[in-house]
Amino acid sequence: MRKEEPRLAPKPHLPHPLCFKPPCCALAAAGCASHPQDTSAPPEGTVSLVYYTIGEPDEDLALVNRELNRILLERYGFTVEYHKIGWNDYTAQLNSLVNTNQEYDIAFTWTDSYVTNAVAGAWLNLTPYLDNLGAEMYDAIDPQLWKGVTIDGSVWGVPTNKELATPHALSILPRAGGQVPHRHLSIPQLCLSGAAAEAHRPG
Repeated sequence: MRKEEPRLAPKPHLPHPLCFKPPCCALAAAGCASHPQDTSAPPEGTVSLVYYTIGEPDEDLALVNRELNRILLERYGFTVEYHKIGWNDYTAQLNSLVNTNQEYDIAFTWTDSYVTNAVAGAWLNLTPYLDNLGAEMYDAIDPQLWKGVTIDGSVWGVPTNKELATPHALSILPRAGGQVPHRHLSIPQLCLSGAAAEAHRPG
């Protein structure tokens, strides 16, 4: 773990990439990206965070990124350079980002890569920020998930509440007389199926 205090770079990025586990995101511990995706929109000096996540790139990703940045810039004063890397390629991309000190700020991660890189000091230690700057975020996420991203008393990533939705929906279905689907369903579909089965449960 690096000793210097994290800070915002004067131009686009964070000095330590952020990580989000089970799945979660993490802030990188080194490097600041300096290539805004849409150079025509943000005013000079706007912080632009480079974010890598897993998933097949969408055809309209650039359009979504522009609209996201319009909202982020208006409400929070920063933008995001959003990169989606395919399922088969993401692990290699993440390893390359970390091992070659490439400039990025946020990366999607999961159990193995999260722990390994946290121990190696690749992620930013978020613990000092969770009772002040990140207090609202901390309160919004289930305490069980924060336990899952805690290593030796420190938090190195931001978990997502969506991980609680699937088990909950799956637990409702059998109890309500519904069938657990064999095909993959999205979390909203699972929740709707669970709610429908619960509503039609006898008694």
